[in-house]
Amino acid sequence: MRKGAIAFKELWISSFGAKLKLPLSFSKRVCYNHIVMEQEKTKIDIYDFDKTAIPYDSALHYWFWSMAHCPWTLILLPFQLFWGFLMVTKILPVPIFKKIAFNFVSLINTEKTVKKYWDKHEKDIYDFFKPENRDPSHKSVLISASPDFLIEEIARRMKIDYCIASPHSRKNGHLLGKVCRKEEKVRRLNEILPDAEVENVYSDSLDHDRYIFALGKHCYLANKGELKEIDFEKEIKAYDEAKSEKKAKKKAK
Repeated sequence: MRKGAIAFKELWISSFGAKLKLPLSFSKRVCYNHIVMEQEKTKIDIYDFDKTAIPYDSALHYWFWSMAHCPWTLILLPFQLFWGFLMVTKILPVPIFKKIAFNFVSLINTEKTVKKYWDKHEKDIYDFFKPENRDPSHKSVLISASPDFLIEEIARRMKIDYCIASPHSRKNGHLLGKVCRKEEKVRRLNEILPDAEVENVYSDSLDHDRYIFALGKHCYLANKGELKEIDFEKEIKAYDEAKSEKKAKKKAK
């Protein structure tokens, strides 16, 4: 905050206190607290999860793992493969697919199987995401499109301060709100940390996570555990131009 702005606030609060005949010490204390609150914004680092902090899509990986370790869930496999085909061919929108894709959890003990899954696959987490390698002066925020019942457990193990993921029922696996992707990531972040100062953003997808990248002072593109700092505005402009050019060529054919 500029000195002129601080001086103005001090003058205004002191004058306000005088009008109410409050002690000078009280006015100074209110002014000081007001300035400190404005100056000390929460600094955060934002992490995507799938293919950023871990090599694969954890939701899909967990789906296969559950089928293998809880074979009775295979009774649902024909339906899920059919829904998956409809999603891949873009007949069925991703949000609708995700509403029904995890209905197998109604046949298993979700809490128990999730813990067993991470007991086995916690080792797959990339080093940069582990607590000892993160900046302790920043709050860590994990934002993922994967189900919250799956992501919250690994967030707890990795000592993440805030975990935001797609809300699913732990009883039947149904999606209870919007899939936490693209603009929804920013909306959910603003719900819990509206005044946060975003220092670093980590993701594997320049396109899908452009909305959270746009918030960061420093942006890192993740690829197989390796991080590359990028100039986001420059990179996204080049990406969009290349995408538009590709579409134009396709139309011309």
